[in-house]
Amino acid sequence: MKQECRILVVDDDLSFRRLIEKEFKPLGYTVRTAGDGETALDLLEVFRPHIVILDLLLPKMDGFEVAKRIKQKPGFQSVHILMVTAVYLDEEDIKRAIRGGADGYYFKPDLILTKPVHIKELKEAVDSMRKEDVDFQTVIPKTKDTVLIIDDDEKNRKILKMRLLSENFLVKEAEDGYKGLKMLEEEDCNIVLLDVKMPGMSGIDLLSEIKKKEIDIPIMMMTAYGSESIAVEAFKKGADDYLIKPFDTQTAVKRISDLLERHSLKKSNEKLVNRLKAISIDLIGRLNIMEVQNLRLEEAYLRHKELSDFNQEFVRREAEKVQNTLWEMTKMISECFGNTSSQEPKIFPIQKNLFLSLVSLMNLSRLTAIQARLCHPNLKKINLKEEIKKILSDWQKPIEECCFPIKFEDNIEGDVEITADPQFLKEIFFNVLSNSIMRMETKGTLTISLKGKEKENGAIFIDFSDSGKPLENDETVKLDLDSLGTRAYKVGGEVLKMSLCWYLCETLGWFFSIPNETTRFTLEIPPTLR
Repeated sequence: MKQECRILVVDDDLSFRRLIEKEFKPLGYTVRTAGDGETALDLLEVFRPHIVILDLLLPKMDGFEVAKRIKQKPGFQSVHILMVTAVYLDEEDIKRAIRGGADGYYFKPDLILTKPVHIKELKEAVDSMRKEDVDFQTVIPKTKDTVLIIDDDEKNRKILKMRLLSENFLVKEAEDGYKGLKMLEEEDCNIVLLDVKMPGMSGIDLLSEIKKKEIDIPIMMMTAYGSESIAVEAFKKGADDYLIKPFDTQTAVKRISDLLERHSLKKSNEKLVNRLKAISIDLIGRLNIMEVQNLRLEEAYLRHKELSDFNQEFVRREAEKVQNTLWEMTKMISECFGNTSSQEPKIFPIQKNLFLSLVSLMNLSRLTAIQARLCHPNLKKINLKEEIKKILSDWQKPIEECCFPIKFEDNIEGDVEITADPQFLKEIFFNVLSNSIMRMETKGTLTISLKGKEKENGAIFIDFSDSGKPLENDETVKLDLDSLGTRAYKVGGEVLKMSLCWYLCETLGWFFSIPNETTRFTLEIPPTLR
C-alpha cells in the first residue's frame, strides 16, 4: 500500500475488535478500536480514520447515531462508514443508515445476534472503500424517502414541495382526502403530511380511515394556530406529530426527518421483537422435542438397566454354582489322594487348573459388575490378620498339595483393624496367588508378608513374593482402567488380573504396585483407613 489507511473499529465485542486488528494490520492498515460510540467520537480528532467499521448495536448510543455524528463533524464528511450487524437489515434500515451517513453496510449471515464474520468479504469491502474511484452508490443505492402532501391549499403544497425536493426527498401531492387515500392504497409512500381542514373528507376523518385500513405509515398533521385541541384529538386517533401553520420549512424538514427516523427505529424494534418471538417459539419447539427425546432415553435407559441387572444377576448365580462345584471337587481330590508322592504328578495339574478356573469365574462375575456400574464396596471394620487367615484356610492345604507351600509372615504385633470389603480383599488375594502359581512351573514357595510402621496409625504393607520367574519389562505394563477392557485380551490374562487388583484397591482407597524383582506385588493400606 502506497499510502497509510487508518481504520477505526467500533464494536462492544472485544473478540471482534481483536479479530479485525489481527487480520488487517499485516496488510498495512493502521487499526484503532473502541468499545462504544462515545469513545469512538473522542478518537476521531486524534486518529482521523479513513474508514470506520461500525457495529449497529452499541451501548449508550447505537451505530446509526454514531454515524450521523461522525458525518456532522467538520472535516469528517469524507470518512467511509462500514456498518456491521448480526440482525436483519431491510430497505428501511438501509435508508436510515444512509441518512445517518453510512456509505454501505456489511451483512453478517447469522440472525441470532452472533457475529461469525467472513473475513474475505470484509477485506474486499474495506479495500473497495480505500480506492478513491469507488462509487459507493453501487454498494448500496441511496433510495429517497417519498413524502405525500395532502392539503387543499395549493400554495402551501408548492412551498413544501420545493423545500423537500431541495433536501433530496421525493414528493407526491393530493388536494383532498379521497385522492390522498387512493394514492396511499396504490403507491409507495414513506410519510404523510395531512392538513386537518379540507373539503369533503377532513384530515381527522382521513386519519381514521388510514388507521382502519391498517396502513403502516407515519402521519404528521398540519393545523392552524390556535387549534391545539384538534391536534390533541389527532394524537388520540393515531397521529405521530403535528405542525402549526404557518411554519418554517426548514423546521418542517427537520421534524419530518426526525419522524422518519423514529418510525424506522420503531419498525426495526418491531422486527427484532418478532424475530425474538420466532426464535423463542422455535426454541420452545426444540425444547419440547428434547423433552420427548429425554423421555425416550430414560425409557431406553431403564430397559437397558433392567437387562443389565438381569445379566449381572444371571452371571453371578451361574458363577457361584460353578465355583461351588469346583470348590467341592478340590476338597474331594484333596481328601481322596492326600499328600502322597506317588499321586503328586496327577494331583498337581488338576488342583492347579481347578484353582485358576475358580479365579477366572470370580473375575468374570466382578468384571460384569464393573461394566454394569455396580461395583460398590461393602465397607466394614475387619481384623486384617484374621481375615487373611480365613482367606487362606480353605485353599492353603490344596495349594500346598500342589507343591506350592504358602508362608505367612506376620511382622506386626497385636491385632490390625482396618476398614475394607472382605470380598474385595479375597478377590485380590486369589488373583495374586493365581498369578504366582502360573509363574511357578513345578514347585516353589509363596510368601505373604505383613508389615507396618512403628506407629499405630502408620500405613500397612502386604508383600507377595514367590520363587517363580520374574516379570519381564514388557510385562510390567501400566495399570489402569483401560486394562480391564480390550487391551487386556491383547496383552494377556496376567494384565487383566493385575489391573483388576489395581481397580479393586483404587475402589478401597489402597495402593497396588509391582515394586521389584524380589517382591512380586505390594498392597499398601493408608493410615486413614485403619
